[in-house]
Amino acid sequence: MISRGRTGVVVGALALVLSGCSGDNPEPERSTGVDPEWYDALDAAVEDAGEVGDIPTLRSDDCPLDTPAVAGEELDGDTDVGVSTLGDSGHRLVCRWSPPATDLVLTRFDDPAELELARDEVGEPGEQDNGDNVETTETITVGDRDLVVRRTVYPTNDSHIDYAAWYFDDESAGLVLLDVETTETRGLIESYDAQQAAEDLAALLDG
Repeated sequence: MISRGRTGVVVGALALVLSGCSGDNPEPERSTGVDPEWYDALDAAVEDAGEVGDIPTLRSDDCPLDTPAVAGEELDGDTDVGVSTLGDSGHRLVCRWSPPATDLVLTRFDDPAELELARDEVGEPGEQDNGDNVETTETITVGDRDLVVRRTVYPTNDSHIDYAAWYFDDESAGLVLLDVETTETRGLIESYDAQQAAEDLAALLDG
């Protein structure tokens, strides 16, 4: 056992008191799951909307969730916000910015089985040619999170490439989608990729 003496004990105790009183300590980053306040915002938006259908009615408003940063640059365009139902037990909150055209969608299901159906609809990793577009889906790990990213290319329309990144919050039967439509805006069509989409969503969730 190492004895620090009376002076060491007093200094150590004082340091603990000061650290406990300091308001400068940053909150720890979230490495898994979704901020519970996001779900509170979803519930509040659904309640405020009154009657909610399966198609969101978007209106100009501030997004009650955080604003994404796309490739390190926070979005500053107009924001449209709305809510809708999804499936038999889900509700979702949609925030939409432009430019670049970006959607942040938070969904939560009362029935966890519907989260599994949503996971199945996203599909397995690999490439799929749907005739009008080519989809490439992969799972990318960022920190402690596994995110599913789908890159969609439109051979008949090369003006944009779409990146959809999903995070499945199994604990809360929730789902977060960040969808970025890359165009010549900020040169994203050339510089953005699936890894960046995953990192953008992970950074948003960790914040």
